[in-house]
Amino acid sequence: MKIHLDLDSFFISAERIKNPNLKYIPAAVGGRGDPFIFNKKQKNRIDALQKEGQAFLPNIFYNSNTDFKNYFIEKNRVRGIIITASYEARKYGIKTGMSIKEALSIYPKLIVVPPNHLYYYSISNRLKEFLQTRVPLIEQFSIDEFFGDLNGYIEDDAVDDFLISLKKEIENRFLLPISIGAAKSKWIAKLATSFAKPNGIKIVKNNQLKEFIENIPIEKFPGIGKGYAKRLKKLKIKKLGEIRYAKELFYSWKKPGIALYKRVLGIDN
Repeated sequence: MKIHLDLDSFFISAERIKNPNLKYIPAAVGGRGDPFIFNKKQKNRIDALQKEGQAFLPNIFYNSNTDFKNYFIEKNRVRGIIITASYEARKYGIKTGMSIKEALSIYPKLIVVPPNHLYYYSISNRLKEFLQTRVPLIEQFSIDEFFGDLNGYIEDDAVDDFLISLKKEIENRFLLPISIGAAKSKWIAKLATSFAKPNGIKIVKNNQLKEFIENIPIEKFPGIGKGYAKRLKKLKIKKLGEIRYAKELFYSWKKPGIALYKRVLGIDN
């Protein structure tokens, strides 16, 4: 089976390790056009890592090492956006990309902390190294997401126990919540993770695949963006299960359409 692992609300979960007072309350990590971008000390650290070929470390991200007032307040105005919100904050409608000013108007008690991207990268890198000791093939998809291949290593009927054990080990070692999806194909595993969140496990077996995707809205599938969704809805295709009957249409879109068709039906690998 293929697995997909996704750290839940990674940045704010990482901040909670350093500051347990952020646990169980509406909290978020914010960001902005970094006011510390010309800090030579920070820039040298970033440049050194990039020269080593370290992935998932954009050069616009720096450790702030400061507080809310010094980072987000400029000329008595609140600047910046929400990068990651805790699930407690999401219950109030606070989400990624929202301005901090709007988020605070929705929930004035929201705690917003400045970002520490080098710290997040360090955790991500350590987690990758750990996963490589537990899963034969690991692919890092983003700073907080990983794919793994259990084929030839863990039998399908033992995947459930293996993932429960792996999840507990990650939580104990890294103090981070993580959601895991598993399926015969990579992209169905990623889709499954969205149904495991937060902090759960979702396994989609081959004989469950047809029923699993049947009524899921097409825009929920990784790879179906606004453009594809708009085209499909014009053709009265609104659920993933309906794509099964549109093979000719997807194949007419050549390579991208064929690849997407196979991914949705779990026959891409």
